Amino acid sequence: GVNSNGTLDLVNGDFGGGNVPITVEQNNDVSPASFAASIWGNGEHYIYVSPGGGYQMAFQANNGHLWYDTPTNAGDRDTGLGMAAGTSPSIAASGEVAFQANTNRLWLFDPRTGGNRDTGLGMEGGTNPAIVSLSGGGYEIAFQADNNHLWLYNPNTGSSINTGLGMEPGTTPTITTVSSGSYEVAFHASNKHLRYYTPN
Repeated sequence: GVNSNGTLDLVNGDFGGGNVPITVEQNNDVSPASFAASIWGNGEHYIYVSPGGGYQMAFQANNGHLWYDTPTNAGDRDTGLGMAAGTSPSIAASGEVAFQANTNRLWLFDPRTGGNRDTGLGMEGGTNPAIVSLSGGGYEIAFQADNNHLWLYNPNTGSSINTGLGMEPGTTPTITTVSSGSYEVAFHASNKHLRYYTPN
């Protein structure tokens, strides 16, 4: 929610091109009106931070690597993992990161251990995975595979599901948990309609 005084807490990442350093800072108690009036435009990115909480941020830096930032990781951290150009990572509430690597495959990064894994699953170029933490533990990932179908991957079990549902090329699904502890996925279908998927 919003802070009790009506303000927001935001993290600002200024990812300028060239040799400009990447700057990440947290801005607390920001007035939405003044915030909206002060956005610079290209290269200026923000994420929302829950009141009273910290933040976790994963992004593709201007060196093409996955970077990960929190208030406690001694500044920005370059994981050294290459990302597909023009793509963005997805981060779960529990911290795990899913991203399209520069091999066009789905990769995972765990900031708690520094471990990373190539799932071997091909992704549609230029698209992003979506990841969500599950209430019972673990997490689920939705993505557009290189056959333009909606796929799901569970890293805990190692199982992947080809739903057989066609997606509009170049689009990215979204995933969320539901009260039952399961998940639902919304996506742009190949017939240009909004569709959603729930597991059996």
